[in-house]
Amino acid sequence: MIIKNFVISPRFKDCDIMGHVNNSVYLTYIEEARIFFFNQLISEDWDWRKNGIIIKKHEITYDEPLFLGDNIEIESKLGKINNSSFELHHKIMMNNKIKSTAISVLVYFDYITKKPKKLDEKILQILKSC
Repeated sequence: MIIKNFVISPRFKDCDIMGHVNNSVYLTYIEEARIFFFNQLISEDWDWRKNGIIIKKHEITYDEPLFLGDNIEIESKLGKINNSSFELHHKIMMNNKIKSTAISVLVYFDYITKKPKKLDEKILQILKSC
């Protein structure tokens, strides 16, 4: 399942002196898409302190720049699932044309013990539902 239709428009402060969206801002856009993705899948009673998710790695490929006034759509879908981590793949698009792609590696994390933990059955069911 693809969670699509997360739409964002660059703000003036997102742009550099050349008028492009600054490359560091893409991480913020991906973060917003990731929150949207999880909000579609996980109920409000989820205990994020016990069953947290942290970022291990981001990999971004910039194909074409984005500019102030662009209407950006971010498509997110689940990638590879490992023992205690999984991937989210993102396409950052404008008018159905891919401008950038990203892969985020996320780790299932227990904030109480401060350690990664094995994906349990509950999170596996949620992930496999997409």
